[in-house]
Amino acid sequence: MAIGLYKKVAMAMLQNTSQDMVIARTFMIMSWNLMARAANTVSICYSHLEWRDDALCVYFAHMKNDQRGARPRDPRHVYANPLSPEICPILALGKPFIVLSIMKCFTPLTFILQ
Repeated sequence: MAIGLYKKVAMAMLQNTSQDMVIARTFMIMSWNLMARAANTVSICYSHLEWRDDALCVYFAHMKNDQRGARPRDPRHVYANPLSPEICPILALGKPFIVLSIMKCFTPLTFILQ
């Protein structure tokens, strides 16, 4: 997907307040920023996130090439994008908590659907 199309889709999703669209937007933006497979994005839990300086660090429990988790876990870093809020991953993570008023720790990002 080209960046222009990505921004337009993200803006359309941002303007739609349905629960499904809020979650879909978060999923799309986090997958894009982490360059992650869908299965990895779905498995992200609140406990896999930490702040380090100005970056949100995301740890994956296991990767396709390391199913047993034997290799050291290096985080992927995600940064805010204040110049394009429609594709800002930090805003994308915060919106479900604000709009849906749900905060459950240690559950996958898909917890909002439950």
